[in-house]
Amino acid sequence: MTKKQLIEYIKTKGLYEDVDLVMIDELLYNIRIAKQSKADLKKYGLMMNVSKNDEKPYFQQSPAVNIYNSSIKNIMNLSRKLALSPLDRQNLKVTVEDEDDGFD
Repeated sequence: MTKKQLIEYIKTKGLYEDVDLVMIDELLYNIRIAKQSKADLKKYGLMMNVSKNDEKPYFQQSPAVNIYNSSIKNIMNLSRKLALSPLDRQNLKVTVEDEDDGFD
């Protein structure tokens, strides 16, 4: 979903105000963060060895877990503030098409 598509959808529901633009940007940004942290979790796992001595490993939770959880909370919060119900989010398939976000 692109920013333009999301704005159009909210407009068709009669809920769009210009001040919503910041929340829409943040929603799309948090969706990208959630996708990136989820990919990191799949690639590197939930735990990481933080020991400098390989013979005595010491595992801690990957920072990607907290990043993912935080971004999901933000997505849910922003969706509610934009009056997007669970059905709306399902209809929108709240995902972000690849846009140049400057992180790659």
